[in-house]
Amino acid sequence: SKPLEGFRSLDEIAATLLGFVYCVLLFCFIPKIFLLPVTTADGLPAASFYLIHLVAVTKMTDTGAYLVGSAIGKQKLVPHVSPGKTWQGFWGSLVFAVGGSYAAWWLLGDRVPLLDGVSAGILGLVLALVAVLGDLAESIMKRSLAVKDSGHVMPGIGGFLDLIDSIIFTAPVYYFFLRLAA
Repeated sequence: SKPLEGFRSLDEIAATLLGFVYCVLLFCFIPKIFLLPVTTADGLPAASFYLIHLVAVTKMTDTGAYLVGSAIGKQKLVPHVSPGKTWQGFWGSLVFAVGGSYAAWWLLGDRVPLLDGVSAGILGLVLALVAVLGDLAESIMKRSLAVKDSGHVMPGIGGFLDLIDSIIFTAPVYYFFLRLAA
């Protein structure tokens, strides 16, 4: 009985450390983006506008996956990891993300001079792929911990982690894009 308790404690420590790394370290890229010395075409601080673009693309990914998957989703994407995700939802997430990226880029205009038509499209596609992987990673973590939702912040959506799972994966990618483009 004693050795099993030791392994259980080790599992709990490992899960806590993974949660810290997963949430805190990845989420730290959001303030890192906010603190980047990027400017608008007029020379004014622009980091907040890039954050708006990041959130818009990431949330459009989630929205596209949900709407298209709910409407026409038939073929399961990875049923043993997340039974509700479908290939149709995946393709919907890509289309919505690229469309959302172009829409946000157009609306933000000169306030995001590091973006152009090509980078907005490519960034939308890359962020969508990373967001889907982030969502699947959270599903794997929840399944391994035997929990359905990571809380009950909003009915039908789940907990706080369910709301930010994709953005904590897209923020590091966006940060490195801005660092390379600046």
